[in-house]
Amino acid sequence: LHVGRAATAASGSGGGLSAAEMAALSVKLRRVVARASEAFDDLARMCLAGGKASLALDYATRSLELRATIFGKHHAFIQSRLGLYGQAYTGVGQDRYGGALKQFAERGPASDAGHAEAAAASQR
Repeated sequence: LHVGRAATAASGSGGGLSAAEMAALSVKLRRVVARASEAFDDLARMCLAGGKASLALDYATRSLELRATIFGKHHAFIQSRLGLYGQAYTGVGQDRYGGALKQFAERGPASDAGHAEAAAASQR
């Protein structure tokens, strides 16, 4: 984030902020981002608990993006939250796989035999 330009404009003096003021602003900004990220994590957990894996993945992704903006992609804070992202991603996969299994079960073996007959007929 470009805190320097925004802080300079906000100071009104045109001279910018001191190094100590910039450091304090940076710390405050990190805290705000961490709180927002935690809120997205909470939403992701609630969605997972409610069986909404796709929505949970969206919130977990937003949380990671916020953290990466401030802390960088390889920061320990990011690494510590990858588990929630993985859970959400796994849930989405299970939802999609479960849907495919349900469709297969609804078609049943009779339709598989029909596919086999059609394939055999096309080879003749």
